[in-house]
Amino acid sequence: MDRTRVKVNGPDLVITNVRVKDGGVYTCSATNVLGGASKVISLNILKHIAIQNKLNDTTVKEGHSVRFECNFKSNPKPTITWYHYNIDGSKDKVTSGVKVINNGTGSQLLITFTKYTDSGQYVCEANNGVEVVQGSGHLTVLSKPYITKITGNGHVTANKGDTIRLWCTSTTQPGYTVSWNHPTTSSKVYTDSDGSLVISNIGRGEEGRYVCTATNSLGVDKAAVNVTVEVPPSATIQPNLLPIRGTVFFDCQADGDSPLSITWQKDGVQLDLTNKAKYLTLPAAGTSHKLLIMGASAGDAGKYSCIVGNRLGQATAAALAYVDLGSVFCSATFADCMAQFCGAHCPANCKTNSAPVFGEIAYTSTSSICRAAIHSGIIPETGTATVVWSKIGVQPGFTGVTEHGITSQSSSKADVGSVPLAVDVRNH
Repeated sequence: MDRTRVKVNGPDLVITNVRVKDGGVYTCSATNVLGGASKVISLNILKHIAIQNKLNDTTVKEGHSVRFECNFKSNPKPTITWYHYNIDGSKDKVTSGVKVINNGTGSQLLITFTKYTDSGQYVCEANNGVEVVQGSGHLTVLSKPYITKITGNGHVTANKGDTIRLWCTSTTQPGYTVSWNHPTTSSKVYTDSDGSLVISNIGRGEEGRYVCTATNSLGVDKAAVNVTVEVPPSATIQPNLLPIRGTVFFDCQADGDSPLSITWQKDGVQLDLTNKAKYLTLPAAGTSHKLLIMGASAGDAGKYSCIVGNRLGQATAAALAYVDLGSVFCSATFADCMAQFCGAHCPANCKTNSAPVFGEIAYTSTSSICRAAIHSGIIPETGTATVVWSKIGVQPGFTGVTEHGITSQSSSKADVGSVPLAVDVRNH
């Protein structure tokens, strides 16, 4: 026994820098005048696990076999377990193809027919109940591309007007290139530098099956995305300004996925289309839905709305029917028309006229129609135009300001306000 490491210190036996050979049976004896006693102590020395060989990184072609082997030196014998860290980072315990070797101190993993999914890090883990030691090696399986991800899992639905991007990706090696086949020659469809397919401002013409092809030196793989375009409702109405003269008609251009519902309102209240003597809707012709107002009078002036709906939502387009005063002088005032929406054709050079204007944005009933329209910027400072305005109810007062070469006056007197809205370019 090495006296430099083993010392008796009173009743204690101290062993420093313990070695395997120090293991064995130790007997402690004690005696006195009355007799003696002894105690047997068994000392078992555990060895650190030592890995005897390094797992090598390996590259094989798909279908070939590969063998990993690891050996450990340990007392007691370790339990050896294999793990596979997949390309996506997930971890699996490996049991198939595992064989114990070297009297339990080693383990062998055999993959007889490799697949691209076998790529990743392989770890053999030895555990002797005291400590755990690992060895690892990386397996790369070369194969043709296998497309593992594709946009929408192969089904994409977009709203008309959207811009979408289609992807397909493969985790295989060696590297691969991507190409797309698609059902349209539209200039709105193009392949980006990153291999994705972009469809801008998508419409019904871009619906269909888009095929991604991934290619490398070992082969090809294909996957398809079916693109469906949904069309939310849209509505436009012509004309958007219309003087009341006999029969008035509006044409609502409605588009969207079927079935479409068409509703007409006046000033926010649904029209009674059962009143055939007053209202007539013509059968739809393509996207055109026409409303005729028979024998229109001043009471029919208002805001008419065409509301188009389908399962994706609603869209509204509005137009104004107004009482037309015809050609007026620069001195004509808003009081000359009592309807909710009115219009008048202004002569040239009203800017230099002396007719008063009270207010800004909203004007008093005594204000000059044409000069207020110039002041608000609705009609040009020179030339002729038909201005359309709306009554907005009684205002507590009006503030004067200089705009477009005209200085309006203030008024503290409550009055019905009139707001110039637009120029009716169709009504000269």
